[in-house]
Amino acid sequence: MRMFVMNIFHVVHLTDIYFIILILKRFHMSIVAILCI
Repeated sequence: MRMFVMNIFHVVHLTDIYFIILILKRFHMSIVAILCI
């Protein structure tokens, strides 16, 4: 049971990191667009 819970936390953590990276990429694109204008 304990391992199962740890696995869930690990997966959630990985998706969290992926989500943060996506947001940063989108934010980065916005900054580049603003700088270009």
